Amino acid sequence: MHTRRCTHTNTNKHKLTHPRTHTQTYERERERGERERERERERERERERDNQTNLVVGQMDVCFDHTTHGIDVFVVHSGGWATTTKFDTESDNTALEF
Repeated sequence: MHTRRCTHTNTNKHKLTHPRTHTQTYERERERGERERERERERERERERDNQTNLVVGQMDVCFDHTTHGIDVFVVHSGGWATTTKFDTESDNTALEF
């Protein structure tokens, strides 16, 4: 930023000595905001992952999501596809069956 007003603002000299235009400044600020929003989204995804308990059943990854009234079990198979099963945490006799 300028600490004092330029005396040559309407000349070609101004364009040569201060090449960044207002549009370029706006674009940089917009890009900076987008990067910050992406970092915030990544932090949110990390917080969501921290709220889940992961364990392995056989060769399958199982993820328990305790944030709801039930337990969501996500079973990821070796072929890359996944199945989801919902277990009710209200009952005492909840059993995991695969």
